[in-house]
Amino acid sequence: MAENLRREMDVVKWKKGIVFACLFFVIISGVSISCYAAGGKKQVEKIRISAAKLKLTKGQTKRLKIIGTKKKVKWKSSNRKVTSVTKKGIVKGKAKITDMVGKRKLTCGVSVTGGKNDRQDAEKLEKLTVSGKTVYAFIPKKIKKKEAKKVPMVLFMCGTSCDPVDNVVKSGWVSMAEKEQFIVISPDYNNYATYSETGFLISAVKHMIKNYPVDTDRIYSTGFSNGGAASVALTRDYPQYFAAVSAMGWMVDIDNKNNVFGRYDMPFQVVQGDGEFTEKMGSGAVAVMDDERDAIRSLFLYNEMITSQTKTDYKKTPYWGYPPDHTRTTTMNGRKWFFSDYNKKGYSVPFAQLVIVEDEEHRPRQEEAKVAWNFFRNFRRDKNGKIKINF
Repeated sequence: MAENLRREMDVVKWKKGIVFACLFFVIISGVSISCYAAGGKKQVEKIRISAAKLKLTKGQTKRLKIIGTKKKVKWKSSNRKVTSVTKKGIVKGKAKITDMVGKRKLTCGVSVTGGKNDRQDAEKLEKLTVSGKTVYAFIPKKIKKKEAKKVPMVLFMCGTSCDPVDNVVKSGWVSMAEKEQFIVISPDYNNYATYSETGFLISAVKHMIKNYPVDTDRIYSTGFSNGGAASVALTRDYPQYFAAVSAMGWMVDIDNKNNVFGRYDMPFQVVQGDGEFTEKMGSGAVAVMDDERDAIRSLFLYNEMITSQTKTDYKKTPYWGYPPDHTRTTTMNGRKWFFSDYNKKGYSVPFAQLVIVEDEEHRPRQEEAKVAWNFFRNFRRDKNGKIKINF
């Protein structure tokens, strides 16, 4: 376990050291980007920018490319007092930024939201104390009374060295919980010790069940990075409490030493950036890193959706290795999200979902709450421990 955590931290540091050409970080709203490149008429006619408009949330990143030229590109801000732009296209701040190729003007207008909204969402979290530790909770006003109608609850865990408030807000869970009227909690747990903290995490769940109108059939677990690994650990140690789990950006596997495989079913989802902890195999195929490959296999085995003899093929199915029953693609905030759905006998909706998003950064994404909630809401666990479909 310690080796896996060190590996995660090492990869994060490695990722932070890489600067991609035409990658920019947008912090405040109102950004557009420009660049300049030399070239004659024939070349200019073919040159274009990869996106004319982008909608981003605070902290989100997007790589822009100038297509149709191999010449060196010069990026320029329209207001250097407000926005700085490096020669590699990294932008911070707000301004209108245009790009030029010869005499041709190319513009990407960028709108950004999140700064003020993030602060407002953070202020909606209550600070609770469970077993001597802090648990941040969003509890809709209408359901604070114990006799109120029971509602679902989502347990969210932050990543290693991350802030539980920052991560749960930036993953979109507070705004989603307010919109859909359910409870979300984000414990301040020991995020360096994935498996050893499951006892405390389940005590936070029990505290909420005891003191608030939680629908015990509809409790879900998710988390960013180490928090994703914690969700998998809870699948091993306390599966009877959860109706589905989702891991965002990273996770580690579970073993069958306690004969947990096949004892419970657990719908699961994985969300991963296409450049976030991914690697090339010896065959040249692209796959998620080995920790996650092992974790995905263990979850398929846990749910008896494959056998120990099942082989992976990352050339036929990049990133995941297992051919899906159905695929679809959607675009959110200018990024493509690729969904791979896996069916399980006896269930009318996909039981496992693996998602690749166009992103090279290891970070929470505002859209993740929507993606996870759309998966979670399909499932409940009845009093006998069986997974049922909600409709």
